[in-house]
Amino acid sequence: MTLKSIQRHYPVPKRAGYRMVEFKLQIEPEDFPVRGNLVCTENDALDTLYEDEVIERIESGDNWAWCCVHVTAQIPGIALTGDAYLGGCTYDNESQFRESAYFEDMMNEALEDLLIQLKAASLAYTELKEQLK
Repeated sequence: MTLKSIQRHYPVPKRAGYRMVEFKLQIEPEDFPVRGNLVCTENDALDTLYEDEVIERIESGDNWAWCCVHVTAQIPGIALTGDAYLGGCTYDNESQFRESAYFEDMMNEALEDLLIQLKAASLAYTELKEQLK
């Protein structure tokens, strides 16, 4: 079964440095198999049980059962986007992911990526402006 891509927009946290940044969360179906990648408990029967549960959720259309999470950071009106990815995710739902430490970490990673791109764009702008003089 092929799962659809889901994109959700989350309000910007009320924190210094985030006021002008818009964050988005998107999940995509994971492209590597559940079997052999979900868990390693050193108990093959238990691993198979967990894998079977996730596969059943996937087959029933649960997008959070096995996905790749993508968080973006963008300043509205500027065509640069900071990205953070986390693959091999299995969560009960969107809320469970949002409450995890990974969501905050990914927001910080996407923001840092955006800042790197903004700095590069600023340097390129300055250099181009000098060349045009």
